Formats: sequence, C-alpha cells, structure tokens
Amino acid sequence: MDFIENRRFKTSDFFKDDLMIFETSKDEEVRISINRLKDFVKDDLTQQLSRTIPNLFSSKNKAFNDSSLKLLDDFNIKDIHFNRLSFLGGFAIEIKKREEDEYFSIIKTSVENESLKNKDELSYDLLYFAINNEIKAIIREVILNKIPNAFISSVERSGISLFQKEITLSRSRVYDEFFYNKKSIKDLFAGTNRNKFSAYPLPIRDNLKFVQDLFFTYRELSPFIKKHDYLLDEFRDLIGGEYLIDDDNEEVRFIPHNESLELSMMESSSSIRSLCDLGVYLKFFAEEGDLIIIDEPELNLHPENQRKLARLFAKLINCGLKILITTHSDYIIKELSILCILNSRKNILPNINKISNVKYELNSLLDLTRINVFLSKSQDNYVNLYACEINDIDGIKLPTFDDTIQDMNNIMDEIAFSSEI
Repeated sequence: MDFIENRRFKTSDFFKDDLMIFETSKDEEVRISINRLKDFVKDDLTQQLSRTIPNLFSSKNKAFNDSSLKLLDDFNIKDIHFNRLSFLGGFAIEIKKREEDEYFSIIKTSVENESLKNKDELSYDLLYFAINNEIKAIIREVILNKIPNAFISSVERSGISLFQKEITLSRSRVYDEFFYNKKSIKDLFAGTNRNKFSAYPLPIRDNLKFVQDLFFTYRELSPFIKKHDYLLDEFRDLIGGEYLIDDDNEEVRFIPHNESLELSMMESSSSIRSLCDLGVYLKFFAEEGDLIIIDEPELNLHPENQRKLARLFAKLINCGLKILITTHSDYIIKELSILCILNSRKNILPNINKISNVKYELNSLLDLTRINVFLSKSQDNYVNLYACEINDIDGIKLPTFDDTIQDMNNIMDEIAFSSEI
C-alpha cells in the first residue's frame, strides 16, 4: 500500500474545474460532494491495487492479465471530519468537513495580518498545486485510519523461524560491509540479487522482514497484552512454555514449562516453530483493532491444541483483535461452531463443562454476528467464495468437511456391522 503512504492518488483532474473560481482575487468558497470524491478515490485505488497483484504473488504479469481487485462500496464517509488550514500568497486556504455533512468546503480568504502573508504572488497553478497536495494528505489520513494494522503469518513460517539466524546474519553482513568496510552501495550489491526477497509473495516477504527487524526493534509488552495479560498465560499454556528473544545471539529460543533448559528453534518441535511469530507478535506488537492473518493455523498442531487455538482466537476477537484464517481443519471449525452455539445457550454451559475435558469460559463464546465463514469452490475455470450458513443450532455449516466426515463414518459403520468376516 505504498502508493497510499506516498500519496500517489491521481486527483489532479478531479477538482480542476471546481477551482477555476479561485482565479479571481476575491474571497471564494467551493463545496464538493464527498460522495463524488469517494467514488473517484475508489476507482483510482481499484486500478492501482489491481496493478499490484503480480507483485503480491511475485508472479509474472501475464498470469494476472484478466485479474482485478474491486473495493467494496461499504465505506462510511459521513462520520469523517477534518479541518486543514494553510497560508499562501496573502490568502488563507481552509479545507474542512464536519461530521454528517455530505460535502467538504475549500475556502479562500484574504489575510489581513501582514505577518501571515506570503510575499509571493498567488497564481492559480500554485494554488491548485497546494490544494491538490492537501486533498491527497486528507485522503491518505482517512484511508489509513480505516485500514487496520495487519500481521501476516504465512504457511512458510516454520521454515522462516528455523532459519531466522541465517536471515539476521545476512542483514548484519550487509550492515558491516557498508558502515565498517566503507563499501559503496554499488559495490555492496555487485554480483548479488539486491531484491533477494522480492522473489517471494508478499506474505512471505512480510514474515522475513518481521524476523529481520525483530532484533533491531525496541520491545516492551504490547498495549494489547498490557490490557489483557491473561491471554499471554493462555498462549503459554497452548505451547507448553514461552519464547525468549536472545538479542546477543539474535535468535528466538523456547523455554519449556518446568524445565531449566533453553531450546533453539532447530531443537524445538515443529508446532513450537509454527506458533513462534504469532507468540512474539502478541507479546510485543499487538494493538487493539489489529488484523491478524494466519494461513493454516492448524499447521503441525495436535487436534487438542487446534481446539485450544480456536478458543484463543475467540478470546482475541472478543478483546478487540480481528482475525482472518484459511484452514482445512475440521477441529478448528467445529470448535468455533461450539463457541457460537454456546453463546446463545449459556444456560447449558455448566452441564457441558461437567462432561467435557474442556472448561468453556464466557469470554471465549462467540457472537454469530462477529464471524463469517466462506468456502472456495471451482466453477467454470473460476474459484468463487460462497458464504456458509451460521446459526445458533448447528453452528457453522460447512458441507465439504461435513460430507467427507459423514462418508467416512458411513464406511466405518458398514465395516463394523457387516455380517461378512
């Protein structure tokens, strides 16, 4: 999303005609429909996002010739408000919008105070350039305030955590060559692939960067964990220990419960490696409102721990995080279903806890309105997403999982009750 950060919106032609009135030396006010600006920015972002698809997947352009991204038209703009003031050529330029207004105003007013006047003559081109930049800054702030901070845990996370030391050593070598051996940038990258990580899709690049930056970043308990510290204990219970960041050796180590030893990621189990980045993120970086994206969270986890992870997800959601997962785990789906059903039938919770190995807590129950499940299906050479039904009787209805499991159960029943030996 660097084009948002760098304000590369093509607003140059959007309000040029509206500002023609400012060519006079009079005080003027122009009102522009906020919905008109919204539609313009939406179309511009759609085009720019679509052009980034090859880079997101690190694929050749031709593989995505017919691909595009489209922004959903559910962006509430009535609650947006702003007020920016600048001084230019003897005029004050104010751009403002109040809450609930369906327009924003651009106001040009003569400045009486000599100390606020700009000595340069105000030309229309200069005025237009200044207003254009202010509008871009407003758009950037509005969009970035609506987009949550995202943490991506790719399916390659186990390998990345395993080779984290090699990744950070590679970065350190570049640093040493540049600062201590005084090599130029040109010499530094001569004969190497300067875009070493660009061959990977964006989620993997983000994971690599997360590991790279980890030992060079000031760390303290995250605002989220400071507010909900019990969740850190629940995560420790899930992994049977805790992660330790060894800054001296630039590696993450694992300390099992009730043990005096420290294990490197090489010595730790695959399940410990697969949860490493999530654990470090929650402990040091998570903030309320963040979006956590996890590819196959069940990776290397025992079914019991898959259920624990599902309950932890529910608690994280109830405490203000957003979570997006892709999964093939029936255990995770079934556990989320149970949490949805129990939320609407809290009266049976004591009985459930008596017969279950799991003790369900109220803060792990999920409101149906806070969860959406989609199933991908191939049809006519396209992969489409279909919303799955969720209700307080059956929970999440996922035909592909349910049908496959039912088929296997039918086979086992037939084998068990078959009269033939």
